[in-house]
Amino acid sequence: MIRMTVVSIGSIAVVLAARRKEKRAAGSTDTLVVLDRKLRKGDVPTDPAERDAMRALVAQRLHRTRHRVPALVFLVVLFCSVTVLTAMTGGLRPTIGLALLTVLFIGWLTVSGSRNQRRLRAMDAALESEGATRSPAYSKA
Repeated sequence: MIRMTVVSIGSIAVVLAARRKEKRAAGSTDTLVVLDRKLRKGDVPTDPAERDAMRALVAQRLHRTRHRVPALVFLVVLFCSVTVLTAMTGGLRPTIGLALLTVLFIGWLTVSGSRNQRRLRAMDAALESEGATRSPAYSKA
């Protein structure tokens, strides 16, 4: 019980820290909400201040997701290992359920992550193509 509480508090702290960094990149919470909506719709901001905020937000999110593929591979190995171990020690019903969960969850993660990466890269390209300079933070090497 205590361990679960500590892990939950730690997870909340990590999420809040990431959100605080995004808010700092965007300027305010309201701006972050507006930029996130524009990013999802694919609308490129026209206001120079908003473009700079979007550029910083996109650069930060691209930087944060740079290890997406190795993390996905790790999750595939982990879920498949648990499914195989369940097949070896459990019955047919739990194995089928876990295999179904594995396929659906990994499939959803792959599709969702790819869609978000595509949106981020498209916005990054749109912001760069219009003569804007890239934010020095998180620049590509």
